[in-house]
Amino acid sequence: NHGNVFEGGAFTALFWTISIEWQFYVLFPFFLKIINKPNGEKIILGFIGCVLILRLDVIFLGVEQDFIKSYAAFICRINQFLMGMLLAFYCKKYAFLLKGLSIHHWLYTYCGKPLICIGILYTLLLFSKFQSWSFLNWSSIWKNGFFLDIEAIYAVIFIFLYLKFINYKWTLLTKTGEWSYSIYLLHVVYCNIVLSQQWFFAPFNDRWLDSLFTASVTVLPLTVLTSILTYHFVERPFLNMRVNYLKTPIYTP
Repeated sequence: NHGNVFEGGAFTALFWTISIEWQFYVLFPFFLKIINKPNGEKIILGFIGCVLILRLDVIFLGVEQDFIKSYAAFICRINQFLMGMLLAFYCKKYAFLLKGLSIHHWLYTYCGKPLICIGILYTLLLFSKFQSWSFLNWSSIWKNGFFLDIEAIYAVIFIFLYLKFINYKWTLLTKTGEWSYSIYLLHVVYCNIVLSQQWFFAPFNDRWLDSLFTASVTVLPLTVLTSILTYHFVERPFLNMRVNYLKTPIYTP
């Protein structure tokens, strides 16, 4: 799954993620069973450590640095998946942590939600401008070995803070999360359609602002609307056929 076996240009540019998802979900029932055993989270943490060591071994051997940098490999992505599982496990095991701070409705409505939107936009701008933190000029071992885990830790902290401080039933954000995988797969398609068809708008006579405006009135609505359709008519019917992986009670200390 390193690179695209089927080369369809922009249409298949992100299809490598599907093969990664398949690998994760084949293993997911086993990881879920492990994590719900006594000390299971320690085993998962040990697995994460082993993957990190193996990744560093590949770097020290000088095997294809681009392979390590890319997201298109199991060894590069499994730790992120497992960190997400650990977050869900600890949120369930230590649910009281999410109830430790009571924030008034007006505070998270008028301050929390706008701040989290600004945070998301600012993060996207950073990644876009600096190409995934490449401006930090880290050494090869630090950047190629640890970046993916640092990225996952950042996401875990963000999600935890959101669950703790913001109303998790905020419909717009939760719905966007449901559509997010389709949005991810399709946004490159519509970016390239806009570029190839030259659907450009220049109301500000400024390259950056005009690009942002064009993307907002073309790429964004086309991507979101198509993603809503694919979620409801492709993803959701299969999601509704899910079954429980565990027949035994979940371990509680």
